[in-house]
Amino acid sequence: HLFFRALRGFVKKGGIVKVASNACATGVRFSDIVIGAQKSEFVHIETFPFLEWQLRNYGRSYGDRRDRKRRPEDGEIYRSQKAHSDMVYCFRYEPSGDIVSKATIRYPPSKDQLIGAQEGRLQRMSSHDRERRVQ
Repeated sequence: HLFFRALRGFVKKGGIVKVASNACATGVRFSDIVIGAQKSEFVHIETFPFLEWQLRNYGRSYGDRRDRKRRPEDGEIYRSQKAHSDMVYCFRYEPSGDIVSKATIRYPPSKDQLIGAQEGRLQRMSSHDRERRVQ
């Protein structure tokens, strides 16, 4: 939702924003995108397959730290994220003039919290292995 919150300062009323995401993406789901947009007064107006978009041939990126050194080459996939599984979500900015609620930020657990974790893979590790893994 922080993406859409940041756009509020740049997009004019009625402006269109399009976001492409893959059905196999693990970081952000469709519902996260739509809810984030709604919280910042962007209205979902259309969804269509990525391959029907006129920008379908643009140079795709990983969208994370891997982009610093390389990008996917033609035909290369990123962990089963093929273009035919991508969808494009379209939103129109419709500010109401009302005060928008403050953006909520969820921080990741601290190292101390991870070391003390009693769930997931960390719970089965010895304290030495757990500490090494967290560091």
